[in-house]
Amino acid sequence: MLDSSSSSVFSASSTPTPEPSSTLFSSLASSLSKSAPLTTLPPSSTVPTPSGCTPTIIDGSFDNFSYPPDVTPTLGYGSSNDWSYTRSFFETNGGFFANAGFGPAYTGDVSTSVYTAYTNNTNDVFYDIKYKHPISLCAGTSYDVSGWTRVHRRNSQYSEGCRVTAFLNGQQAFSDRVAFYDWNYRYVHGTITPSADVSNAELYFRVFCRTPQIDLNAPRGIKLDEVAVVPVSQWSLPAAAVIASRTTSVRDDTTPTQIFPYQTPCQPTDITVPRTGCPLYVEQLEDGGFEVCSYSHWSYLEAGTRNYTFNNPLDQQLTAIVSDAHSGQNSLRLVFNSTGGSIGVYPRAVNGCVERSYVYSYWAKQAGSGCTVQFYWRDINTGTFIPPVGSWGKFEGRTDLDSTGPTKLGGYLEVRVTCLVGGLENAVFLDDVSFQQVPYNGLVESQ
Repeated sequence: MLDSSSSSVFSASSTPTPEPSSTLFSSLASSLSKSAPLTTLPPSSTVPTPSGCTPTIIDGSFDNFSYPPDVTPTLGYGSSNDWSYTRSFFETNGGFFANAGFGPAYTGDVSTSVYTAYTNNTNDVFYDIKYKHPISLCAGTSYDVSGWTRVHRRNSQYSEGCRVTAFLNGQQAFSDRVAFYDWNYRYVHGTITPSADVSNAELYFRVFCRTPQIDLNAPRGIKLDEVAVVPVSQWSLPAAAVIASRTTSVRDDTTPTQIFPYQTPCQPTDITVPRTGCPLYVEQLEDGGFEVCSYSHWSYLEAGTRNYTFNNPLDQQLTAIVSDAHSGQNSLRLVFNSTGGSIGVYPRAVNGCVERSYVYSYWAKQAGSGCTVQFYWRDINTGTFIPPVGSWGKFEGRTDLDSTGPTKLGGYLEVRVTCLVGGLENAVFLDDVSFQQVPYNGLVESQ
């Protein structure tokens, strides 16, 4: 049973949206401003975009910006015949630095040749990175727009990112938030299909920095590299963009160990899940079925606070990993002391990223009555469920973490179990907990 009350930050749905095959990325447009005089013209120059169905993006790696003698790229004096640029960040309060500089680049001939766009404006503000050449497209041919992006700065002082949205021929190819956990470059892409032949299609990436801002003294921004536009028939996912599958390995010390809530010694096992910024369209949880004997997958902490030191209401002997499973071999059985209480079951190292959407599900049942299960992001309850008595029931929903939510760190995931009374006759069982990111259902950028 679902309690319909929930926060405005989230929307709950009983039918999670299927995961699409592609999504994500950002936008371009222009805004030229003052730059220092050049002694030579940029080398990328005036080669026209070829006609036909296969466009060529000139200097998609931003290697060919030119700079005056003895001027470093980080001063914003770069100039390009192919991409828009500005150094208004240095000249006006609330302007943008938008230029090739402030490496490292994802790839390319010059380590600092990555397009960087950031601002010190604390309001809603955007900048359009505009490709200066017209692009020829063919009617009915689908085109993939792609690139590599990350947040502007890695350290905590300069960690806030912005939304980046790609437009080609007036159509949105993708839109994605580049935020706190996007420290490493990740691949973003999406598609458009023109309805008529076009010889002057415009390509641009809109960098939109939204409020609220966590740290008013820190600039917000993104980096963009290796931009490409290709027909979908010629596109393939780069090998470097594939998120490797998780790896499971037995620890070096092979002695069976007592690990709560395993009630008998078990073989300690580690699971390694690759993390590239905000985890993308893969299962976010490391052991949702409670199958792996490990210290590192789940924590049993004070509900709502994540405190380790608290008056734990669980019966430490009867709470256990048991063979009464919905699927696989195991499930988690939670048994409270006689007075009942609440416990937070937290997956380690899982945070929701701002402006992301997730679908979640889990199976639960209870031996008696009077117990509820809630699915939380920090202090935001996305739904209260009453497990059926004696049989497994599936509970599922969708959360849209909006820009007004926990912007910087996202939120901790918590499965909160509450029982009015305790004892084995009132045990709650959990199994097959799942949490996956799906395309953001909220913001759609306008031009």
